[in-house]
Amino acid sequence: MDDLLGHWLPGVTSLDSGFQPPPAPDQISWEQQATWYEARHLLEASFQALELSRLICRSESTTNHLGTVTGYTITADGKSALQRGDAADVVTRRLPD
Repeated sequence: MDDLLGHWLPGVTSLDSGFQPPPAPDQISWEQQATWYEARHLLEASFQALELSRLICRSESTTNHLGTVTGYTITADGKSALQRGDAADVVTRRLPD
């Protein structure tokens, strides 16, 4: 998640040695910090909704130095929904109330 956010939010970097969290509050404003954490939470919830609706499949693997690496793969249902242009409708139908 953090690697995805790094392209849009300040202070987020992904290095070969691993992810570095946003800079300390004295380097960026509290408002920027709050925005980063809100966006991260929204992105996590979005991926969870896609996973629960079986449009993506999550896989985790452990590495020697970086800890756990999480990857996502689009399922056949997900590809079909994207081609039809109704992925949001599929998620809405499949998620519990």
